[in-house]
Amino acid sequence: MKNIEFSEKSPINYSMHIFKTLYLAFLLIFCGCSSDNCQTALYDTGVSRELAELRKANISQLKYKLMFNIPQEKDSIINSSISIEFELDKKHYDNNLIIDFKPNMRADDQSAPIGKIIVNGKNIKAKYQNEHIIIPKNDLMNGANNIQIEFIAGNGSLNRRDDLMYSLLVPDRARTLFPCFDQPDLKANYQLTLEIPESWKAISNSNAYGISRIEKNGMQRKLMQFAETEPLSTYLFSFVTGIFSKSVHFSKNDAVSVDSIIIYHRETDKNKIEQLDRIAEEVFSSLQWLEDYTGIPYPFSKYDLIILPGFQYGGMEHTGATLYNSNRMFLPANPTIQQQVSRTELIAHETSHMWFGDFVTMQWFSDVWVKEVFANFFASLIVRPLHPNIDFALNDNQFYTSSYKDDRTDGANAIEQELPNLKYAGLIYGNIIYQKSPIVMNMLYERIGKENFRTSIKEYLQKYSYSNASCDDLMEIFANNSPKDIELTEWSKYWIYGKGMPKVRIENPNGNIMDSKIVYSDNSFQILRTDTLKFGGSIPLMNAGSSEKQEGYFIWPNSDGKYYGYIELDKNSVEYIMENLYNTNIPFFSPIMRKSALVTLYENYLNNNLSPATFIKHLDEYLKLEDNPQIFPSILGYITSIAFRNYNDTIVNKIDNKHSTIGEFVESSLYYYSKNTKNKNFATQAFRSFASMCRTKSSVKTLYDVCKNRDSINILLLNDNDYIGFAYDICIKIASFDCNTKEKEQEIDDMIADIINIQRNRINNPDKLSEFNHISKAVVRDTTVLDSLFRSLLISEGRKPEPWAIKTLSLLNHSAREKYSRKYILQGLENLEEIQRTNDIFFPANWLNALLSGHYSKEASKIVDNFLKSNIEYPILLKNKILQTRYYLP
Repeated sequence: MKNIEFSEKSPINYSMHIFKTLYLAFLLIFCGCSSDNCQTALYDTGVSRELAELRKANISQLKYKLMFNIPQEKDSIINSSISIEFELDKKHYDNNLIIDFKPNMRADDQSAPIGKIIVNGKNIKAKYQNEHIIIPKNDLMNGANNIQIEFIAGNGSLNRRDDLMYSLLVPDRARTLFPCFDQPDLKANYQLTLEIPESWKAISNSNAYGISRIEKNGMQRKLMQFAETEPLSTYLFSFVTGIFSKSVHFSKNDAVSVDSIIIYHRETDKNKIEQLDRIAEEVFSSLQWLEDYTGIPYPFSKYDLIILPGFQYGGMEHTGATLYNSNRMFLPANPTIQQQVSRTELIAHETSHMWFGDFVTMQWFSDVWVKEVFANFFASLIVRPLHPNIDFALNDNQFYTSSYKDDRTDGANAIEQELPNLKYAGLIYGNIIYQKSPIVMNMLYERIGKENFRTSIKEYLQKYSYSNASCDDLMEIFANNSPKDIELTEWSKYWIYGKGMPKVRIENPNGNIMDSKIVYSDNSFQILRTDTLKFGGSIPLMNAGSSEKQEGYFIWPNSDGKYYGYIELDKNSVEYIMENLYNTNIPFFSPIMRKSALVTLYENYLNNNLSPATFIKHLDEYLKLEDNPQIFPSILGYITSIAFRNYNDTIVNKIDNKHSTIGEFVESSLYYYSKNTKNKNFATQAFRSFASMCRTKSSVKTLYDVCKNRDSINILLLNDNDYIGFAYDICIKIASFDCNTKEKEQEIDDMIADIINIQRNRINNPDKLSEFNHISKAVVRDTTVLDSLFRSLLISEGRKPEPWAIKTLSLLNHSAREKYSRKYILQGLENLEEIQRTNDIFFPANWLNALLSGHYSKEASKIVDNFLKSNIEYPILLKNKILQTRYYLP
């Protein structure tokens, strides 16, 4: 048994928190910096916690007036200006004013394109130091202050293409675009003016109230002025401009305070454009649910959506200008149930953020989970009336499987993490924040009762409206509204401030047992319920009182799927569960029981308590029996994961008693299933899994024929995205085959060119075509081209758009190139800190996954291990990302 680790911090230690705050204020006021050369944390790169707390204590009534002159050409500079208005409590502030500005994302570039600076009507010369503009304290006034700065906007967080541009400033990237106080607890009102090409549209957080046409250098231009926003944190400020189509949608329900929304998009496919009505319905449904639950009408002036090709995330909750990824919003032909529900959850997630994150915002990004947990927790409730045929016990189980991906590794982190400087804030994000925290919140929901929970939520939103709150603030409200016998401090210590998966094991004979079922060989059973086993220990088997049955005990643990952690099964239980995964004669048989059992078995496999060959054979048999569309993809996922990790291990096919590798066995089985099942959706999903892992020449030839001749397997419901993916995969696998002669080399090169040209000619959407042309460069056989592509990814500009860069890197490190691409691993790791500085929040983890997930050799593992040994002082948050990915190497 391995105990879960816990931090020393207590979540509701209010007296200590107050003491620390007052002590810090004392130091800053009486021992603060007196010169520009002060070496304290105030002047560090990034935004230190000390700097943020000092500014928050003394700055108020903050307003930004911004003007950006957007050129037609994406490589041209953006001349800009800002006016910063604020109240300063100078009686308690004896420091220079530190304004954040980091227009150059590279660590070696400390310059800043700053022009005129006027402070309270006076031209001044300000110093630029460590990503900050330093305003001398003698130029500041007690009370109202105004600072005007002319500058060239930074490009680091402006995503620019020929006819499209959008800002993305989360978590600390506002300072890479314009000078500001870039911390979440200094909310401000924004007034934006944009000058853009005349044919472009522009969207921001508020409505445009003034639009005028002008002419410059013979070019038609458009000047757009936007109304002042509600109080927003810097990371929520946003604007988008470019060539868009738009559609207006109206609510059919008078109960919703938002009567209309505008959806901006660049889609050309008529079938996808027709999905906009459904998208709008889901937005309105989410708004209504949240207004009903919270009792608070939508708190911002408008709710518009911009659906972007190549967007980095699924969505981003900018008020009035919420951004969405086009691949997530426009579903392909014949979407799976999972894809349909996933889109609804995404819309519900971003809409929940309007209340949780935007209306009430965390004080510091160490508490970012507080906004993400509510977005995911409430999204899981909002989707239910919109998908009445879904088993939501199964749907919510995805939180467990996704969270385990990180929590089972040496890189596991607590939900609440330490964050001394905002420059590392992007590394806080991950599966623990998004997936484990909703599980923990549901524990709290059930622990204190749904009415007490809802009362607490309403109080939280009302008390901190348009302001900020900490994790401690939230937990205090929950504690005050909980029954007196409910204790939350110790509970929070384990689940919010602790890290890792609880681990328990089955033992015999007597004692208590968690909510499980003990099953006997005649399929009779006894339900045994006691308090949830939370943090570790053992699960003793209970004597059922019948001497005839004591020798044949089995345990089917976690039958409701709500236990979080690894359950080490005894041998009898492993065998029984695998043999009875689809035994409808068991009286308590249910879908969540089956899904939960799959999760438990997979964890036992990862912990070497179940051999891959044995598990694969049982999963292969189970696959042919399962008819639940929510469970079927999980079986496929486990099969392909195990086969990839153990491709060359020997397995005996019990049908013909022949030996083969696990990989060959799975390839053959999945292809046979896809051709012979009558369920078209299942056949298609099985074929996708076959395509992702096939390596044998016969299998690759089959995929090649399907890729060249669409619909050659009539039962399959493949879509455009499938064929694009197949084209990439096939070309790399063909290129990996031995070429003994120049004629053979030419034949393979011709096959690759043929597949790429066929697929290119199938793409009609110009954005999709640009993406394909960019990424398909990575499928050629010429290693000089591959090496050049990899080197381009080590340059910041070469990593845009980010989804294209990640796909390119994954193809360069495709499993069919495993030996050749090992040389990329060390360089990819050595550049990780620069990548973290210059790219968005999910990029470092995605980079590592693309860099390493195609590798399966011990040599690759050694490269990673040696890198970690050589970098003992490596930043812990970034090291955890490496360890989370390293777990899946040999």
